[in-house]
Amino acid sequence: MEYKTYHRDIVMGHSVQLLGWPHTKLQSPSSLGNSLPVFVKILEALNNGSCRFEELSEKDVAELDERHQAKIASGELSDAKPQKI
Repeated sequence: MEYKTYHRDIVMGHSVQLLGWPHTKLQSPSSLGNSLPVFVKILEALNNGSCRFEELSEKDVAELDERHQAKIASGELSDAKPQKI
């Protein structure tokens, strides 16, 4: 999964969202360092179901996109640049 383009590729592209991510920022586990407790926390969240993907309705996708675009407009988030082909 490409974390920088999560909204475009996952939320908009597949109509699902990741719920219960055990860290404040959604990022690749490989960039979280090498501390075992971090990975244990992720594994426990996946195993107990608190971290999971949930299917979204068209209405939910539109609302999430609206909020995402507002955050980009306000400068809270930067827009992900498309990757070169």
